[in-house]
Amino acid sequence: MTTKKHSIMKTIIKYKINGILYGFTLAIFVLTFGASAEAQVIRDHRTKTKTITRDHRTNTPNSSQNALDKNKEFSENAANQQFNKAKFLGDVPSFTRINYTSKIQGISNNKDYWFFTQLTKIKKIPVGYDLTKDANNSSDSRIKTAWMPQFLSNLGYDHFGDPDNFNGYLFVPVQTPEEFRDENDNPHYASSATADIILLNRYGKKRRRYPVIAVFDENTLVFIDCFKLNNRGEGGWVTINPITNELYTSVSTITKDKPIVRYSINWDKLRRNRKLELKKEGPFHINYDDLPNEWPKRGFDSYMQGGDFSDDGVFLYLTNGITKFPNGGWTKSRGLHIIKNIDHKNGIWEKSSTQSGSNGLKYKYSSTRQEPEGLTYFDLTNDNRITDSKLKGQVHAILYTHLPPSQHLIKHFKVFITNIK
Repeated sequence: MTTKKHSIMKTIIKYKINGILYGFTLAIFVLTFGASAEAQVIRDHRTKTKTITRDHRTNTPNSSQNALDKNKEFSENAANQQFNKAKFLGDVPSFTRINYTSKIQGISNNKDYWFFTQLTKIKKIPVGYDLTKDANNSSDSRIKTAWMPQFLSNLGYDHFGDPDNFNGYLFVPVQTPEEFRDENDNPHYASSATADIILLNRYGKKRRRYPVIAVFDENTLVFIDCFKLNNRGEGGWVTINPITNELYTSVSTITKDKPIVRYSINWDKLRRNRKLELKKEGPFHINYDDLPNEWPKRGFDSYMQGGDFSDDGVFLYLTNGITKFPNGGWTKSRGLHIIKNIDHKNGIWEKSSTQSGSNGLKYKYSSTRQEPEGLTYFDLTNDNRITDSKLKGQVHAILYTHLPPSQHLIKHFKVFITNIK
């Protein structure tokens, strides 16, 4: 009996020792290969984040080599391309009261959808939809609407600007009201949220909150995050350079002393952590000395409204202007402008619109009741989803009517670029 117990104990000890050895071996295997596999996954993920770029306004991935090729191709395009002329195609919609254009501020696209910003609303409408029709009452399930995020609304933000689409995201500048006090310097509203916005300096002068850049998921229009700019005058419009992936914006008046500003985007943090982080990289200057003689020599006159790059990044299109009631205002340096991007830091003025279109670029508006707004570059020249010939251009710019009836236009232009080589 004793011998049998002794044998059983030896067997148990043997299995325990084998189990310990097996467990130890398994642990070594997991630590060695498992950790390596995990590290490989993390390394691959980071590599993708750093080296994978995406085509402008699409989700098509590109390798880092393709990114280098894009920079080389840009340099060649910038050297060889020259703006030739433009043709005004027409207004669609034209003086039509429809819901998505009420208090319209900006426009962008991701090749499959239009994105329209109103004061506190974003409308997403599929390409091919009749833009003269009311989008609210449509049965088209692809049409989506998003309102000012509650987080920003609680802080008093109530003004979307001209947006841009990039890498599956919608970037929207957001501002607070310009006026918070009446003629007696009393707040217009009594809510604590509004009172918090009315920030007074030591002299009792009105101040506004800093504008922010908000980012949304372009598929769902779900608000992701926002980043506060450090200049109260910036944030009326944004566009993203498709070659450098940098965000461009400006204050109301672009001058030598106040040029367009470039911000880099922390794409890694945005994709992985859903956090928007911008870093000011420097200016984008325009050759102001070559502007027309009748222009103010300080540069582009005030009230910048919108901007967008061509798909290859070579040309930057801008809009500016404002209503001056009842006597009207200066129009010669306001409207639609075409800038050639040289090296992402400097641009050459090519052409600006005129009221008459005498130079082939007609952007006519009444300075007593109409105001230019945002624009987008969207090449629909050969797009078979578009049946209206007035839309078959590349540049689409908004004109907002202030006085009743509040009827708004989207002007469409075809631009002709010459390859000089």
